[in-house]
Order: sequence, then C-alpha cells, then structure tokens
Amino acid sequence: MYLSFQGQKSLLVNDSLTKYEWKITGEVRDIAGFECKKAVTKICDSVVVVAFYTDQIPVQAGPENFNGLPGMILGIAVPRLGTTIFATSISLQAAPNYVLPTLSKPKKSTIKQLDADLLKTTKDWGKEAAAILWFLKL
Repeated sequence: MYLSFQGQKSLLVNDSLTKYEWKITGEVRDIAGFECKKAVTKICDSVVVVAFYTDQIPVQAGPENFNGLPGMILGIAVPRLGTTIFATSISLQAAPNYVLPTLSKPKKSTIKQLDADLLKTTKDWGKEAAAILWFLKL
C-alpha cells in the first residue's frame, strides 16, 4: 500500500492481510442475483461481523479488508457499529492493469508503525482519536 500525506511524507507499507476465523452457517440468501452463504466472525474480541459470500465468484475478498471465505463477500453487517454494506449489482469485467507509482526513496513502514505514527499525529484530537482510527481500519 502506498500512502502520501499531502506531499509531506511518502510511505510504502508492506504487511499481510488479517486472518479471520469464520464460522459458516447453513443460511443462504440472494444478493445481487448471486446465491450467498452466511458466515460469522468476531473482531477485537467481541465485535460480531456477519458476512454473506458467493462461491460463484471464486475470489477470497470483500469490502473493508474482509477476506478469507471461499468466495467473494457481497454483504457485510457489523451491528454493534451500525454498519451494513451489501452489493446491489455486480458487473464482471477484466481487472485494470495497476502499476504502483514510482517513488523517490519512500520510507518503508509496517501497519503497526503507521498506527503509531497516526496516533502520535492525532493526539490533539482528544479521546476520539483512537476510536476514529480504529473504525477507519475496519
């Protein structure tokens, strides 16, 4: 992931995807014309995440960095955060060619270091800083 903060600092962040422990249930529902199966996991020890995925699209990805199911996640619900994201239509097309921008000596970083830098930068935001940053990382 390449980040640039208003031209002040360029970072090249190299890290792995979060691994979720999904429990697949027997529930099935239609989302955007695809048969989707329900799976549930917890994040941050107690926040329940409900996902609906389809194995008709064999890509282990989804919205907001959720991944790890045997198909594309087309719906996510996080009731505790009042958040729901569901596909309304799907258009299959070839993936565009993406090339990372050329950087002149970017600083290499990890997600943990980026988190620490962001907490330091937002310390004058008060108590809400950590909550806002946590929510943005979902």
